[in-house]
Amino acid sequence: MSETIKFYFSENIDHIIRLKKLTYMDVKNETGIPTATLADWRTGRIPRDLVKVKKLSLYLNTTLDDLLFSDLKK
Repeated sequence: MSETIKFYFSENIDHIIRLKKLTYMDVKNETGIPTATLADWRTGRIPRDLVKVKKLSLYLNTTLDDLLFSDLKK
């Protein structure tokens, strides 16, 4: 497999949250994901807890694959 895969996770988090007019406190309160974890993800840290990422994708009403690997700003 020679296809290059781009990771869009941090950009997508900001984009969807802005689009839905949410705050990071809203996300924390609804998902239980600490704001420090969200901040780490927003700055490019690779997520280690896939259960939290799945909770976020469900809350933001997107697939896990799209959240991680699709450019949702298009």
